[in-house]
Amino acid sequence: MKKEKIIEHLKNITEKITGIGSLPFVDLEENVKFVKENFKDIPFLPQLPKLNFKENMNIQVIENMPCIKLEEKKLIFSYSEEEILNAYQKIEENDIEYFKISEEYGIGIYSLLNTEIESSFLKGQVSGPITFLSTVKDKEGKSLIFNEIYEDVFIKILGMKGLWIAYKIEERGKIPIIFYDEPIMGNFGSAFFPIEKNRIENIYKILLDFIRKRNSDVLIGIHCCGNTDWNILLNLDIDILSFDAFEYLEKFFLYWEGIEKFLQKERIVAWGIIPSTNEIENIEFEVIREKLNYMFHNFENKGYNKTQIKQFSLITPSCGLAYINVDTAYKITKYLKFVSQYIQEHI
Repeated sequence: MKKEKIIEHLKNITEKITGIGSLPFVDLEENVKFVKENFKDIPFLPQLPKLNFKENMNIQVIENMPCIKLEEKKLIFSYSEEEILNAYQKIEENDIEYFKISEEYGIGIYSLLNTEIESSFLKGQVSGPITFLSTVKDKEGKSLIFNEIYEDVFIKILGMKGLWIAYKIEERGKIPIIFYDEPIMGNFGSAFFPIEKNRIENIYKILLDFIRKRNSDVLIGIHCCGNTDWNILLNLDIDILSFDAFEYLEKFFLYWEGIEKFLQKERIVAWGIIPSTNEIENIEFEVIREKLNYMFHNFENKGYNKTQIKQFSLITPSCGLAYINVDTAYKITKYLKFVSQYIQEHI
């Protein structure tokens, strides 16, 4: 199916809700049941860091990465020319399986891949290159994001990780959606994150070109759970932009020109309108409904009709759910369904 048809199909599904990635479960059966019952149109391959710390989004991708060592649950870079050359050879050979995520690092992924799913779509997620390179440090404690010499190989390996997930999804007859998660982008512009805009754009150009050359139909999204310069992400060649709309909805609309150009390219916004923390226990649905109405009114004031808004929108939690309690996770999914139903029936 060509990309245009895939986007059209995604825009016209009914219950347009999905998850960001991580879940709080330590029981695999409950994890599978939770995803299948609550995310029927766009289920996702979860990360389960409470079950195994190797399912942390940055650690999960390190298998067969050159020069990366896991020491006391921290990622350390230790240079090896042989390892880097070997990685480039595997990339050149397009050996996607070499860069797979094994069950040791991704039992949550396999728990969904190995079960019957009725949806057309299946979503996976990978640590984004900006966040990953900012997390990994050399022996002097300097993040790899400040070392442009080595970044290329890691960007391409993260591309291979996404392609491997997409391939496993396609093997099961589903349409893959792959998100690259960039929580670190919430620090853009601060003294703690002195990375230039053009550097971020160049990193993502390498990643996106690398993936599109090998699989032109996979839908690629970026998730950022902090506030950032949204024009940077809106201007990238991505299909879906996902963000924390509960906290940053008003700030997002300050970038109206970028939003409009993004949507004119037939792209999609995933509105993280449901808080993904225990804060949800103290929030009435009326608060969320007011934010939804604010979002719709902003678009209507710019000439969009309700059908258009519904089509280019997905609804998600504001971020992953790994570190909340299980009861709260169920409440969040209840609110997601409320939102989906409210949009369909009242807006």
